[in-house]
Amino acid sequence: MSCKKILLKDQNGISMVEFLIGFPLFLLSTLMVLEIAYMNADSHLVELAAFDATRVLSANQYDDMPCGPEAMNAARETVTRRLAATSGSVEQVGLMLDLPDLGKSYLDLITAGNFKSVVETNLRRLPMSEVSSRITCSYNATTDNITVDVDYYRQPKFPIVGKTLFQIFSMAEFLEQGRGITGMIKYLEELTNTAPLDANNLFTPYAVMDDPSKFENLKLEYGKVVNDWKMKTREILAKITSELNDSATEEEKLEYIVSNLPDIYKKIPINSSLTLKRKLNRSGSIQDVNGTTRKPWHGKIQGLINIDGEFNTWAKDLSVEKDQDLKDGVRL
Repeated sequence: MSCKKILLKDQNGISMVEFLIGFPLFLLSTLMVLEIAYMNADSHLVELAAFDATRVLSANQYDDMPCGPEAMNAARETVTRRLAATSGSVEQVGLMLDLPDLGKSYLDLITAGNFKSVVETNLRRLPMSEVSSRITCSYNATTDNITVDVDYYRQPKFPIVGKTLFQIFSMAEFLEQGRGITGMIKYLEELTNTAPLDANNLFTPYAVMDDPSKFENLKLEYGKVVNDWKMKTREILAKITSELNDSATEEEKLEYIVSNLPDIYKKIPINSSLTLKRKLNRSGSIQDVNGTTRKPWHGKIQGLINIDGEFNTWAKDLSVEKDQDLKDGVRL
């Protein structure tokens, strides 16, 4: 006795319909979870960058102007190097903007330089790390506290999710807060309004890891890459804003910009703020063994070991070997 499969006429293709409806939603949700995971990882890097920048600004060499131009440049260099780990490379940005010649001379010098792997990777990412981060500093002379805010304009890893998140961010940040299209344009213009860093100082840690002579020509090309990117950014923004319909609503204008911006500019900021008390005692200055005048250090370090008091006292004490420092033959 044979069995016949009975199909209802109105069920033909139902599996295909379910797939077409369900799979895009599943894919989008999966990519969203991955994007948020990446974003969370990047937020830790931004927190580390803020901490590094605050330590730089609290150094005694910037005692007179803790948030002055020299100190801020040093902090920007620190943040740029730290955030290079999560930034896109010059090649990636050039492909996304259809600009194969972006930073070509700079990239050729990196290739010809035969740098160590970690140095080369970071050199390719440094320009995009610099243009994607902003730092502000405030100093409270009464409490002797320095507060640093770092904003990292993060490019989403996945295009489809990136556009969705950027549109949500734009509506919440500019439309709901009443800043509208003006706020959006100002936000985008902030990506182009800082002078390039001095590559001599920016490259110093990498030069220590490699042959310093390889960096001489590269330093001259670095600023050109940053300036070329900013010039192209201004052109893109000018073109998009000139095409806005004056009679359109604020929401329609925002949607137009979001739809027409290249993916490389659909950046969502990750913010981190950190306050650090300066470890300086302003009671007077002393001279070290070399005759250099400096202010005495008095502070506290807490963690695996606890230190409190004058630097000269506990630094000397730490340098003396003690039997209790040994455990299983290994010095702690």
